Amino acid sequence: MKKLPIARTIASVIAGGLIIAGGFFLIEAYRLRQEFDRHIQARPLDLKVDLSQPGKFNGEFHQTWRACHSQTINLHVPANVIAKIPPSDLLAPLDFKWQITDSDGRVIVDNEFSGRLDWTDRFDGEAITLAYFRPFDLGTYTFGFTVITGAPQLAGIPQRLVSEYQACGLELLPVFFTRALGIIALVVASIILLVIRSITKRKQKAIRQQNDGQPSSASIISDELPS
Repeated sequence: MKKLPIARTIASVIAGGLIIAGGFFLIEAYRLRQEFDRHIQARPLDLKVDLSQPGKFNGEFHQTWRACHSQTINLHVPANVIAKIPPSDLLAPLDFKWQITDSDGRVIVDNEFSGRLDWTDRFDGEAITLAYFRPFDLGTYTFGFTVITGAPQLAGIPQRLVSEYQACGLELLPVFFTRALGIIALVVASIILLVIRSITKRKQKAIRQQNDGQPSSASIISDELPS
């Protein structure tokens, strides 16, 4: 079999490289998506508390993601409780302050609410959002929560303070771009291979037609022999 022309050899190498690159980008897109889902489900803070009366609560805050849109501190209570009592009534007249500090005691982020707030506006069906804040550097921090005025209706109800990552959709752009690059690379590689195959078939057909139009060696010898 004759060797492929240099141009087709180079095109084949390029197609092979694109296939490898396309596979890599698709695998990377899958990894990024899995990482995103893992972050969304993560809980940097999960602390058992009692906000029904004044008190202080401390716990570790494990910051593992900084690319999110924002973070929240939510109060989780049993769903049947919220079904019976609106959040604004449940938390009235809650007043508290909180902060997150590093290992040196430096305050990284803090916030304070006082007075009666419309907690119903901060209820998403699963938890009541007490605070929003911007993401900060990764690491392990100390979370402190002080109840200044408790919410009496929370007495005897299981409560947990949970911090969660909030995404707006832009966090998925690396996934979309990487996936698009993978698909484009595979499509271009497929087109190159189809062109190479088409050119090869046409050349083979031309060679067959050329051979079919020439007399065989046996007939040439027979014609040259004297009768």
